[in-house]
Amino acid sequence: MTTIDRTSQAYAAIESLERQQARARRAAEQDPGPETAAALARAEEELRAGLLACDRAEHTAT
Repeated sequence: MTTIDRTSQAYAAIESLERQQARARRAAEQDPGPETAAALARAEEELRAGLLACDRAEHTAT
């Protein structure tokens, strides 16, 4: 797998994580409570981890 492929996959994963976070945020707004808050926190953490992985992939490519 080339660096470009890994970077493309990382960006696709980020887009998916952003959609997941948006769904979790809407759910938390509509039904505030500990379960939806926890789901939102997990989605935000996964997005941060994904962004970090994408950043590493870009730096590896250069």
